[in-house]
Amino acid sequence: MVREKEISRREFLIYAVLIFLIPLIKIPYFVDIYALPKATLLWMMTPLFILTGNLRVRKELFPVYLWVILYFLMSVLSIYPLLSFLGLYKYYFHGFLALLGGFCLMLMVSSVSEGKQTLLAKVMLFSVLAACGYGLLKPFAERLSSTFGNPNFFGGVIAMVLPFALYFASENKKYFIAVGVFFVCLILTFSRASWIGAASGVVFLLASLRFRKILITVAAVVSSSALALFVFFPASFFNAFSRFTSIFNIGEADILSRFKGYEASLRIFAQHPLMGSGPESFSVLFRAAAPASFVAQVGDLAHAGYTHSYPLQLLTDTGIVGFGAYLFLILIILKVSFSSESGLKKAAGGAVAAHFAGNIFAFPTITEVMIFWISAGIVFAESFIHRQGKLRKASILHYAAALSAALLLMMPMASEIFFSKAMRSNNPEDAFKYFNFSSKFLPADHHLMAAGRMCVFYYNSSLSDIWLERANVFFASLIKRNPRNALALNGAGFAMREYYYKTREKKYLISARSFFEKAASADPFLKAAYINLALLYEKEGALPDAVKIYEKALEIYPTDEAMLFNCGVINANIGKYSEALTLWKKLERINPEYKKLKKYIKETEKLLKINRPKIKNFAAPAPK
Repeated sequence: MVREKEISRREFLIYAVLIFLIPLIKIPYFVDIYALPKATLLWMMTPLFILTGNLRVRKELFPVYLWVILYFLMSVLSIYPLLSFLGLYKYYFHGFLALLGGFCLMLMVSSVSEGKQTLLAKVMLFSVLAACGYGLLKPFAERLSSTFGNPNFFGGVIAMVLPFALYFASENKKYFIAVGVFFVCLILTFSRASWIGAASGVVFLLASLRFRKILITVAAVVSSSALALFVFFPASFFNAFSRFTSIFNIGEADILSRFKGYEASLRIFAQHPLMGSGPESFSVLFRAAAPASFVAQVGDLAHAGYTHSYPLQLLTDTGIVGFGAYLFLILIILKVSFSSESGLKKAAGGAVAAHFAGNIFAFPTITEVMIFWISAGIVFAESFIHRQGKLRKASILHYAAALSAALLLMMPMASEIFFSKAMRSNNPEDAFKYFNFSSKFLPADHHLMAAGRMCVFYYNSSLSDIWLERANVFFASLIKRNPRNALALNGAGFAMREYYYKTREKKYLISARSFFEKAASADPFLKAAYINLALLYEKEGALPDAVKIYEKALEIYPTDEAMLFNCGVINANIGKYSEALTLWKKLERINPEYKKLKKYIKETEKLLKINRPKIKNFAAPAPK
């Protein structure tokens, strides 16, 4: 029997419910910055497609096939394959599993009629509108955020749905309310990248629709939104205006630091220009190449390995080949959308334009990735003739494959659940038990690192060898997965150093020194690695070597109080009183009440006065 080849109403309802939950899902400890629940939703599109979809090769999808295949090969050949497949902890938007889930979501969206796609887009629009309402109900003394957990992330989502809202507003005046709310919320996020993305999406929509009515609508909504903001929230209005003008101030410290981050990214790219080092390898390599000023300005994001430019990160990860395939995909989506007669497809193209332009100066979240693939599915929608045919029945093999895929893709979530239970446990043995369970289910690097740290904490409290051994197991497991993980290398060095103190076996001393040196090399900004290495040299009696380590660290952290004090103590112990006094005087200007600082300065000044004639003999000779 010939019939239209569409998914059933029940299955479509499942898609609508899932998409409705995208911006609203809020599990404790899991807002969008900890995006595993949303990533799991996206990953589940793969087993869902196995049951309901029909992977039929379509020539118009060649750019998508090319991108997915290349990304898979690059993930397999990556310097850290597991990270390339899963994605970086807390974000998950960039792993192959997210790409595969998005690909399946796109195929399912493209297989339904335009009427159902319109309903799908409206459900998505309403869910984001509800999130905006939730955000507006909260106080926004500084910047508006919502269940997304970050105003920049929230702004990126609003920028992507804005073209859909404008298109529906041109068809139905009721949607003017949604457009107005989106504009106000977008302004209140103070996200400059999101503003650029939204402007790009709107311009694309205006250029493709060529509707004067749309242009008038945009002008009216922008002016009325700005006026409402000025009347009801004048402080926010002027803050937003100041934020907007800062886009053009390339001398701003934040913007200058990003340029330095871009420069470091290009240095990494130059090492493997053709195919890169693998998806998400940027997060492993960037920390060692980032300039100090960028890390000081960006902070934790630099530690995560982001340079506030997703295309540049993609270029570093996948090289010219991967980046070229991605750019080809974006251009084809925009071309198909622009030349289409469907207003919905043009709106979807606007969403893709907003996504690409906004993330030139930022990076997306898993929510934005979902909207991107939904938009791509609308753009690549099949014609009615192609959708005709027999509805495929799922066989036992399909059910088995879907179940296996679902169980495998749920493993990271199981790991996160056990990890959360461990972090909330007050009993050390119970916490270790949960950490151990967590390590069995595709754990993130963060899980293993936190488990090792917890064991170190209990070792320091009890000095029990069992906790040191447990910590070393977690650190060794993480280093085996990722030999460049500076935190794990530092932790393993700590364990080896403690073994050396207990046994006095030189092999542990050599291992400890090696781990600390590797940690400092992998992450030149990891203070703990320098301090631990310096303390190790100090315990060995190699005081000049300890001074060199501190001096190197102080070039990066010139105001670190502990390092200034410790370096001064070692200099004093080897007779370099003048150098010690210089360091302590600097520390005194920062924190005059630091430990025994005043006493040490007083004693050193007395020694310098007594030994001044002797010290003069060590003055550097005059140049010849």
